[in-house]
Amino acid sequence: ATLKAIVARLGDANDALSRATDEANPLLRIRDTWATYTAASERPDSGEFTLTRYEGHWTRFAAWLATVHTEAEFLRDVTPAIAGEYAATLPGAGFGPNTINKHVGFLKLLFRVLGDMARTTGNPFGKVTRKTLRTHSRRELTIAELTAILDHATGDLALLLYLGAATGLRLGD
Repeated sequence: ATLKAIVARLGDANDALSRATDEANPLLRIRDTWATYTAASERPDSGEFTLTRYEGHWTRFAAWLATVHTEAEFLRDVTPAIAGEYAATLPGAGFGPNTINKHVGFLKLLFRVLGDMARTTGNPFGKVTRKTLRTHSRRELTIAELTAILDHATGDLALLLYLGAATGLRLGD
């Protein structure tokens, strides 16, 4: 009976310690994750464009999580099974292998940077495998092909093509 009482008191003390730890260092909520990531000193020094792309990856994941796994309130609630399930939705959403790799790569990075703060037991995206890239090679147009294209182009398209051919600018430029 004395031993049972000691075990019960020890269990109560462990529960009290867990509650005190949670109160002193609250768990990282899904809704606070992006702000915490951008403020984290451990994250890589990413440029504005990269951070914008990362935010899009996070927003898509958080929205999916809120719809499919409503029970996941904290970052540590994301399990490898949830990560795998989410990664499996990306090809069906029309993303190619390169975009999927970037998306999953960012989520691996986020969990690596925030893992200690979120008190995760491991990186849930750690075992999600990369997609095989199938690159499509492009060849340069011959002078004859380029001349034929420029001769048949009209309006704004002609202007864009001539500008690109004369300066080497790309559409993104």
